[in-house]
Amino acid sequence: MSLMVVQCASELYNSTSRNPANTNPSSNPSGSFELLIKERYLLKCKPKEDDVVLLEDITSPEFHFVLNIPLQFPTPLSRTVYIKNMVSSLNLDPDVGEFVRAEMTEIVAETVAKSEGKEEFKILLAVQVTKVELMGKEETARIFNEIDR
Repeated sequence: MSLMVVQCASELYNSTSRNPANTNPSSNPSGSFELLIKERYLLKCKPKEDDVVLLEDITSPEFHFVLNIPLQFPTPLSRTVYIKNMVSSLNLDPDVGEFVRAEMTEIVAETVAKSEGKEEFKILLAVQVTKVELMGKEETARIFNEIDR
């Protein structure tokens, strides 16, 4: 049996445009949301009770997504559904996707509320994902027995 822990941390960079959003009723102004995701995977085992050995440490290339989000929605719920659908289309790990969706929903709602939907914005969200898998005693013993042969 192994234990998997997923940790997500984010940094937010926000820049609101000095230009008001286009007031043309036929257009729907939008904000730009850049998403940078970097993943790190650590595989560890415990050959002895007080000893943890790192077997693998893999860092993925950075994933970069640019998403445009309209400023005006009929209801806050429709904005939430729109963001959920956008994040789902990125095919992220379920835990990472849920973290990103929650962060984006909160950030966009706050940004749009502050500008009252009248200023376009650009947001950069950098997400660091660390997955740590700790192999169980049985798996560790089996692997070490195979290595010793």
